[in-house]
Amino acid sequence: CLEVVFQALPQSSLSPVEQMLWAIDAELEDKYELCYGAESFWKKKQKSSDWNIVADRLLERLNKFQPLKGEDNFSRSYHRDSLTNWIIRALENSGRHEEIIPLCEQEAVITGSYTRLVDVLRKVKRLEEAEQWIHKGIQATQKKWPGIAGQLRDALREMREKEGNWDQVASFRAEEFFYRPSLESYKEMRMAAERAQAWPAVRAAML
Repeated sequence: CLEVVFQALPQSSLSPVEQMLWAIDAELEDKYELCYGAESFWKKKQKSSDWNIVADRLLERLNKFQPLKGEDNFSRSYHRDSLTNWIIRALENSGRHEEIIPLCEQEAVITGSYTRLVDVLRKVKRLEEAEQWIHKGIQATQKKWPGIAGQLRDALREMREKEGNWDQVASFRAEEFFYRPSLESYKEMRMAAERAQAWPAVRAAML
């Protein structure tokens, strides 16, 4: 039933900027995934000048960000990351691309959002920096947030695959198999080891 609200939003008396902020706030405050209908609003092209104002407004909020009372670390990071994702979208749509990576670097240290930073760096082909942040991120998150560390290892493995460095890919796949044995991880390990021409040695170690 919220879809009709988002369809009506462009017809309201709110300015375009206020409409955008209303829709963003609705999604940021949505705890139950009720705002799927918001896409009907975002399909309408917004002016880059309006996105520019939205970016500034959201950056002000980020600078004053305060966690909710009684909120745990995970929830605090999640809410801050959600706000930052909207800021990144606003910066992209307003043409302020040079601000995105510094923002992601700042937030990676605060919320552990290293994966987002690495994705952005890889997208713009700054691969050396991406790898540096992968190693920093793994060191910072492997004890507290092992899931993030795992995502970063996956990103590094994908980079090695693109380079054709199958020795390292095989070592990543072997580590995955020994840590979490399954038929799928076995298949991935064998394929990588065969491409590295190291399957007999890896098979012996596995057995």
